[in-house]
Amino acid sequence: MAPGATVRSSRQSIIPRVGVDIEGYGRCDRTDPVRVGLRRRLSSWCTGLLAEAGADREQYHQHSTGDGFLFSIDPHVPRTALLTGMVDGLRRQLVSFNRGKTTAKRLRVRLAVHGGEVLRDPHPLEGSATVLTCRLLDAEVLRACLLVTRQPLAAVASPVIYDGIIRQGYPGIVPASWYPVVARIKGGLEAAWLCVPRDPTAPRRAEALVGGAGTEVTEASRRTAS
Repeated sequence: MAPGATVRSSRQSIIPRVGVDIEGYGRCDRTDPVRVGLRRRLSSWCTGLLAEAGADREQYHQHSTGDGFLFSIDPHVPRTALLTGMVDGLRRQLVSFNRGKTTAKRLRVRLAVHGGEVLRDPHPLEGSATVLTCRLLDAEVLRACLLVTRQPLAAVASPVIYDGIIRQGYPGIVPASWYPVVARIKGGLEAAWLCVPRDPTAPRRAEALVGGAGTEVTEASRRTAS
């Protein structure tokens, strides 16, 4: 950004963020054409699911993160449709796509959902909310979820998303399917909720695998969730 350039703030509402990463994107048994094909497939699914949730192309910005994508989404897009569409819809696409594929050509995905204010520089992606989305997406306990399950998708939600959407139990959302943890992320600890569709005990197994982040903090998160 040039010195003196204006950075515009979008503070009128909480802007949803969705981040997706491909597990093992750089693994040595994947060729570059396979990697490109997997990224294109994931991008197509995500934009299609956003459209199904009611978002037209002008209502979100998509940014490549190398092994995945980050989406900044207009707050007027229905958040319940966005959450259920991305989590459940992406899992269905992954299950169908992976049938009969070799390991190197299968897609398994980590997904993070958060919301917060943004700065436009020029796109609505800058700010601490974007940083937290990316750090949750890279959290050890979320990665561990895919290690302990055969399911193709593991999701994490921030407290903003859990309190504002999941805990409310809107149609299509089952709060009990989200498991509270304290995730170790770059820079410290962060309360979060994990979900592995069709394997509800996977988050607990993942937490045990990586070790809890502190009993008192974790129990406080679970009391908040109840």
